[in-house]
Amino acid sequence: MNEPALVSRLVVGVPVRNQLPYALACLETLRSRRAPGTAILIVDDASEPACAAGLRDFVAQTPDAALLVNRVQRGFPYCCNEILYNSSSPEVCMLNSD
Repeated sequence: MNEPALVSRLVVGVPVRNQLPYALACLETLRSRRAPGTAILIVDDASEPACAAGLRDFVAQTPDAALLVNRVQRGFPYCCNEILYNSSSPEVCMLNSD
């Protein structure tokens, strides 16, 4: 698991478990419409290889985005807690990608 220390005015957390088309639609919209100073923190909750690769590609192309990877599925509440733990922002918003 990566441990990004995102320092931002606002962090938008997005837990993802497979469903790459929905996740990318959510993430692309977020990337194109986010306010300056907004970071994106994605948690890959043990997705299949194709989804994991798509998430890595998105993060590689997106400034102020980071990816946490769970090797085993932990579930939505656990992923939300990971986002809160890895963000030093005073404001965090959670999005369900699907």
